[in-house]
Amino acid sequence: MALTRINNQALLDATGTVLQVATATSTTNTAVTGTTYTASDVSISFTPKKSNSTILLMWSGHVSQQADGRQGFGVAFFEGSTQLNEQPSDSTGPFTVFKDETRIFQHLTMTYSVSAGSTSSRTYTVKGRKYESASATLNIGVSSTSTNGEQSLTVMEIAG
Repeated sequence: MALTRINNQALLDATGTVLQVATATSTTNTAVTGTTYTASDVSISFTPKKSNSTILLMWSGHVSQQADGRQGFGVAFFEGSTQLNEQPSDSTGPFTVFKDETRIFQHLTMTYSVSAGSTSSRTYTVKGRKYESASATLNIGVSSTSTNGEQSLTVMEIAG
């Protein structure tokens, strides 16, 4: 059986091939005190190589709300000022997590994919917001009441 040599560029452009990856990490806490989205400490400026590729966003990090009582929060991906993944939006939200009793300490992971659409540069961020103004401060990047955890945002471009 003879092996056929394939052009290296063709391999790089094959559908499903990872074209590029960028990662940002932080151990800095972001305190969110309001009900509008506030940027966490991770963001990535990214320029897709191909307009027909898929952009895969992945975030992993610690979050907490440290006061007793009714509380919850939403965490979302943003491209510039545009929110990408919608959270429930009714009279009891939006929230990624809601608890009707005591403190919240949680490690979350999120993924979301979107079409690149163009080869224009853009910035991806992770932002959080509280469920209601009476609830405790949302902390993004906290693993306990006294120590910061690590959060990580990864952006991957996959050939279409």
